[in-house]
Amino acid sequence: MQTRRTSAWPSVLPVCGCALALALAGRSARAASTFAGGVTQGTVSASGITEASGLVASRHSPEVLWTHNDSGDVARVFAISTQGALLATYNITEPGTSTFAPAVDFEDIAIGPGPREGVTYLYVGDIGDNGASRASILVYRIAEPVVYVHQSANPVTRDLNQGEWQSITLQYPDGAHNAEGIFVDPLTGDLFIVTKVSVPMGVYQATKAQLESGTAVTMSLAVTVNLGSSTTATAAEISPSGRQIIIKGYGWARLFERAVGQSVADALGGTPVSIPVASEPQGEAITFDAIGDGYFTLSEGRNQPLYYYERTSDDGPTQPTPLLTAASTWRYLDDGSDQGTAWRLPAFDDGAWDAGPAQLGYGDGDEQTVVDFGSDPNDKVVTTYFRRTFDATDVDVCERLVGAIVYDDGAAVYLNGTEVFRAGLDPNAAFDTPAGATQYALENAWFSFEVDPNLLVEGTNTLAVEIHQVSPGSSDLSFDLSLTGTFGVPQRRLTITEFNGLWGDVTIDPEPNDANEITFPAGTVVTLTAAPAVDRALRHWLIFDPSHPDDANHAAIDANNVMTLTLDTDRHVEAVWMCGGSAALPLVLMTCALAVHWIIRRRTARPGRAGRAAEDHSSSNV
Repeated sequence: MQTRRTSAWPSVLPVCGCALALALAGRSARAASTFAGGVTQGTVSASGITEASGLVASRHSPEVLWTHNDSGDVARVFAISTQGALLATYNITEPGTSTFAPAVDFEDIAIGPGPREGVTYLYVGDIGDNGASRASILVYRIAEPVVYVHQSANPVTRDLNQGEWQSITLQYPDGAHNAEGIFVDPLTGDLFIVTKVSVPMGVYQATKAQLESGTAVTMSLAVTVNLGSSTTATAAEISPSGRQIIIKGYGWARLFERAVGQSVADALGGTPVSIPVASEPQGEAITFDAIGDGYFTLSEGRNQPLYYYERTSDDGPTQPTPLLTAASTWRYLDDGSDQGTAWRLPAFDDGAWDAGPAQLGYGDGDEQTVVDFGSDPNDKVVTTYFRRTFDATDVDVCERLVGAIVYDDGAAVYLNGTEVFRAGLDPNAAFDTPAGATQYALENAWFSFEVDPNLLVEGTNTLAVEIHQVSPGSSDLSFDLSLTGTFGVPQRRLTITEFNGLWGDVTIDPEPNDANEITFPAGTVVTLTAAPAVDRALRHWLIFDPSHPDDANHAAIDANNVMTLTLDTDRHVEAVWMCGGSAALPLVLMTCALAVHWIIRRRTARPGRAGRAAEDHSSSNV
């Protein structure tokens, strides 16, 4: 609680600073994360999912999870929604054929970086070995396909081939092991395999460089983990930030914390905490959600519930803000004309362009909006233009801005007229310049890219995108784009002025967080208490309308000594003191006093200062 007097204000802030330092020091020993029990999100009822043995959350396709069956199934993965609905089935087939790749015993699935920067990859672990007899094991690395929740109405089935996946052969340095848990470090790209029944469990590592070498990889033993003789590890997971690691077994799960700069091996050498898991028939699947806040579990068996466990501690990641979601509606121009450069600017009039939801394109059969390519399929339009506006607020506290794009074959993206992404396209490409190369293997993948947050403007922003075909005879075109911001907590300013300011003090609770102006995190409920001097009283507060912050004609009146405000916006309040008497004046007298007060204010034009206008120290008894 803070008493606000001009003479006392500066002397109190250093005390607040010390208190803050002590509070931060007390938090250096981070408390363990806690989670609520599992809550059913829905039932996984797809007929093909009978023994879900792995689970991982998509990083770019909203509300999408990936899973697969245990041994006995063919080489395939399933996309499901976070409510359990089937969205897609992807078959891992040999290039140019419909023949499935080998599948001995798929046990877990991971997600992480890979050979192409900006692309997220699935790592499907064919690592099961009940007899500990396999000379080598396999991991399939797949460029994560783009999936939409709206596909639940008509789930997709497609073969993955022609370079969309690669198999990686792995060997243990000390003989065969049975294993059911894998994860990929998002910070390094290294892959880790957790053995199932060894006591202690072995955690084996293959580096990113080894995974991308194109040759068989001999892993190294990174660390051993002893969780007791009765524990059997059936799954493993790492958070999107890389800061938390889970090892799960039947009816139990342990969470390991990883400090900044710490290796995975050192983190797993620490002391874990137990986290809840639901009672499941044979629970072998666990994953953090897309940002690492809570986690999901899923059991083997038909028609199993999908559980979500909400984080109950305050140590979770900052929730990102979708500024533009996937599958949004875009305006587009597909007539082959030369639009120069004006089309990239916010002021450009695209009212005559067509509009439709993404994906936009042609030739693949997954489009929500089919765009035109001209009358000759062998001489298609090279460049198609897209535009979209979106609103942003509190852009001054945007800490990170990330775009994700689906494109085929070349693309350039502009935010408010400034280029923020270019791929497969020469810097000075004209409207009829083809893309540099086809990207067949990645045309159905999200490419993420960083954007300078300073390019955002408060209010309406404009995205403009050009997609170029590799040749006039190209068979297909694809486009979608999303934009997500991570925002700090915006601050709201409280301005307090006083009439007859020496006749009382204003106490503020909670304390402001700035030495020069009274600011609070948006949404803070602030209590102002009037503490009159001897023989003085509060006549009333004036609470100015945010749209008219200095106009008393738009101010509300509150005659109570204690008054609360919710700072959703900047607010201005004035305390009007009087010489004795009751503070509870009849409303008509208050209105008259307000009118007189306003006339006096207009005539006395006092200078202002940041956070508080100068006090009027007149002795007038209003």
